[in-house]
Amino acid sequence: MNTLVCSLQGRFGNQCLQYLFARAWCERHGYTLLVEPWIGERVFQLDDKRPWPSAASPAMTLSDRELASVDGRMQAEDLGYRGYAQMQCCVDYYTKRQAQAWLRVRPELLKWCGRHPGVDTTVAHRRVGDYIGYGYPVVSEVAYIKACLQFGLHAEALRFVTEETQETCGLPDDLLFVPDFVRLMQAPTLLRGNSSFSWLAGLLGNGLVLSPVIDGLEGGKEHDCRFVPGNWPRFANLDFVTDLHV
Repeated sequence: MNTLVCSLQGRFGNQCLQYLFARAWCERHGYTLLVEPWIGERVFQLDDKRPWPSAASPAMTLSDRELASVDGRMQAEDLGYRGYAQMQCCVDYYTKRQAQAWLRVRPELLKWCGRHPGVDTTVAHRRVGDYIGYGYPVVSEVAYIKACLQFGLHAEALRFVTEETQETCGLPDDLLFVPDFVRLMQAPTLLRGNSSFSWLAGLLGNGLVLSPVIDGLEGGKEHDCRFVPGNWPRFANLDFVTDLHV
């Protein structure tokens, strides 16, 4: 059986999108997926873990568009994949149900995540600190409050989740994000941020998702942008990111 060697890029949210696309592509075309060791192996109950080949040498390495368009059934060689999987042509390969089945949080981690936020709680993810420096738009706190008023939610019950307010708990330092991620994923109503982290939480959860529209916004500044229902607006004004309908 031919293999697809996937070299992951970025942090947790980015890597998860790449894994979902690569796994779905392999299942459709009958390839074996080989993924380098990554943080998802410690967060999720993955059922496809295979050893990473120390000297992997695929015949060619494909980008997002190239892999999404190639018919693996017509190939007779090992392939490599390196991209971000944040285009519609990539998420077309998998469904929400598949993503939820493949990325199930390990039970031993859930004990660190506290109780379910509750049926009356709205949870908002706000990416702040590093976005100004990267030149990305920042969604203001006011925008989230306005969204609550627009969609008939109780703004006083709004819980903000940010990287800067991450709680210290008994988890290793590189897993301290897990309680925040689970809180977003389990939220009855999620006000998503412009981040792959909360886009993934919305995909794996079953609550109502409201998302900011950041197209055309100037980077490096805060904006009182509008929110729309659904998890589809793209989360970065970058050429390799599109709206994502799963």
